[in-house]
Amino acid sequence: MHSARSILAYSAVIVAAVLLASCATLNQVVQKPQAKVSGVSIAELSVKQVTLDVLVDVYNPNPVALNTESLTLNLSVNEHSLASLQRSDYRHSIAAKGNSQITLPLTLTFDELRKLASSMEDKDTLNYGIEGEVGFKLPVIGVLVLPLEYKGELPIPKWPTVAIEDVKVKQFSFSGIELEAELKLSNPNAFDLDLKQFNYQLNAASKTIGSSRLSGVSLPAGSTETVIVPFSLSLSELGNSLVKLLRSKDPVTFELLGDMDIQPQLPAWKPQPFSFSQTKDISL
Repeated sequence: MHSARSILAYSAVIVAAVLLASCATLNQVVQKPQAKVSGVSIAELSVKQVTLDVLVDVYNPNPVALNTESLTLNLSVNEHSLASLQRSDYRHSIAAKGNSQITLPLTLTFDELRKLASSMEDKDTLNYGIEGEVGFKLPVIGVLVLPLEYKGELPIPKWPTVAIEDVKVKQFSFSGIELEAELKLSNPNAFDLDLKQFNYQLNAASKTIGSSRLSGVSLPAGSTETVIVPFSLSLSELGNSLVKLLRSKDPVTFELLGDMDIQPQLPAWKPQPFSFSQTKDISL
């Protein structure tokens, strides 16, 4: 009886030793893969939203190919989640002893950010954090999950401003009138702006004085530039009512409206038309 118990105990010890040895051998054979967020690039940027390409580098130290099983990413600002990606069946093959890079897009809108921080209008950049996990399917062991983490900074683009500063009468004769409008163009961004196809129209008392186009206008970061634009009209083009208004001493309501394409010196900028309209009472 005692002999049978001894045999069973001895057998259990042998089985346990074999299992431990097998686990140790398995751990030596199947090595832990590596994963990290190596960088984030701007794939697309506008004043409304930004799409980021999150670059995840993975390394497989094993002599056989491995596959990813799952992947999650979460982008947050001030501990508030703004964009996320979750793929429970994400399959990506990494060759034996090989490196691979996974590119994953995350899109967030600046409107969502402004809801979190009313002071964002005064900021030129945004600090953000990315956290996530990537799961690997390993032989025998099963799924191994590795954490991902990254911190970065993004530019916050803002629209330029266009304003009527002044309108002056340069010449008034029986043949017509010559005006000069002083426009102020401001770039509130921390990067330079090129203004493409700057189209404008000047109205007075709801009547068009003239329209034209500017080209080759560049605004350095944080700068305000003054642009003088001339207008020349005959009395017949102005009409009697507008002539009387411009010759009177009463303030005249001028309206400046137009549109432009802005091209910041930023990567991946998505062109967007920008319309503007502004009125101002000016004494001539």
